[in-house]
Amino acid sequence: MDEIEFRQRVYANPAAPDEEVLAAARENPAFQKILDEAQKMDADIHDLVSGIVVPEGLHNRLLDIANEDGIEALDSGENDDPIPNVVGVPPANSSFFKYYAMAACLLLVVGVTFTLTYNPGPTAPELAMGDEFINHIYMEAPEMALMNSGANNSVVNWNDVDSIMATAGVQLAGGVRDESNLFYANPCIVIPEYASAHMMVQGSSGTVSVFVIQNSPVSNEFQIRDERFNGVVVPLDQGNLILVGEEDENLEPVRNLFSENLEWVI
Repeated sequence: MDEIEFRQRVYANPAAPDEEVLAAARENPAFQKILDEAQKMDADIHDLVSGIVVPEGLHNRLLDIANEDGIEALDSGENDDPIPNVVGVPPANSSFFKYYAMAACLLLVVGVTFTLTYNPGPTAPELAMGDEFINHIYMEAPEMALMNSGANNSVVNWNDVDSIMATAGVQLAGGVRDESNLFYANPCIVIPEYASAHMMVQGSSGTVSVFVIQNSPVSNEFQIRDERFNGVVVPLDQGNLILVGEEDENLEPVRNLFSENLEWVI
């Protein structure tokens, strides 16, 4: 199953996922992380709600208030409408509605927290964009093979890199120059409508491709993968940063390095 379906099924019942969901999580570390986060949030919400102390006898007091307010409205003649107030249905300014408003506010807070924490995941166009970048990696397979074998480990000229990155509307700050071994940089066309650049650096498990594309930032960071590669799409101010490495590659150091040292010059 894809990530969107996985999220939908997990969020439907985080506390009791079915066996198919559990199997998908065991096979995919990204899915397992989604499941773990959903179950933690579900437990946190349960703890929050269960931790609210309901005053003793509140249920009966609310019923009494409703009945008393209804009776008083009839006895005092406060209701001037042609249709008399019905006993047991309190007026809007009664104490009953104050309790009701407090309960509604609590539910609203819980609902907003759930909504903000459980984002719906990437859209179909965003997932399709991620697939396009993984597919593009295979077009660069010869270069990657040379780098992985050590046959082509000559560091590129930074003046050339600056010109290439400018075509995508960005420049690299000093942190990248100081800390990365950049062996490849070229303008590339992954999505024809948008300017992009492709770099390759050495990761812990092989070559890591770093793309910068000047298109609409995705709504939230999300992971991409196929049977060989794993990657991540990171929204930036004016576009997106896409990293793709081998399946067991730790992309976090490369992600942090480039996301913190990219400057838009559009």
